[in-house]
Amino acid sequence: MIPAIDVAAVAPMIPVALGVLCLPMLDTALRATPELLGQRVSAARRGTYLASASVLFLAASLLLTLNAFSQPPRVFNPDFEMVKMDGVALFLMSIVLIGGMLTVLASARYLEHIHSNWGEFYVLVLSSVTGMMFLVAASDLIMLFLSLELMSIPVYALAGFRRASLRSNESAVKYFLIGSFASGLLLYGSALLYGATGTLELAGIATSFDPESALDL
Repeated sequence: MIPAIDVAAVAPMIPVALGVLCLPMLDTALRATPELLGQRVSAARRGTYLASASVLFLAASLLLTLNAFSQPPRVFNPDFEMVKMDGVALFLMSIVLIGGMLTVLASARYLEHIHSNWGEFYVLVLSSVTGMMFLVAASDLIMLFLSLELMSIPVYALAGFRRASLRSNESAVKYFLIGSFASGLLLYGSALLYGATGTLELAGIATSFDPESALDL
């Protein structure tokens, strides 16, 4: 039986996810094009084009998010609730998208200054933003973990984006170790909650968990 999937529930994430797929192709096309609109495509100009495209993808997601405020809460799959689009999720998504746009706008000149103006930066930022959007809409422990990893892994790479800098490499390794330890704790806690309540849904855990009864460890 085919589940009644509501694609509109994840509509705000679609433009950003498309940006993750399209930006590498745009970067490759710009590298292969020596001249565009009568101007030489330098590294700085290529970074400007990629930053502008990233802002457009983020702005499209923001418009869909603001439009969803006028609609009732939506669930991606009613039979297995993992993503729920309600007012709180939409509000947090708006903050995430605005923060992503400001990050891209503030980074373009900085990347040029440190001679690290590579297209991978914008792909990593949009990937992390996609993870954050799913994270605030997650209503299930599995989706919570998956979206957290989708958010964190690109940030590990962003922390070490200055490949020639030892401090940047060190920060990436340290952040990766801390994030891996935190992910392990999250999985362990999720297993305990599932054992105590018999469900992975956050709403089911809230109603089934008995705070007076401590977990047997």
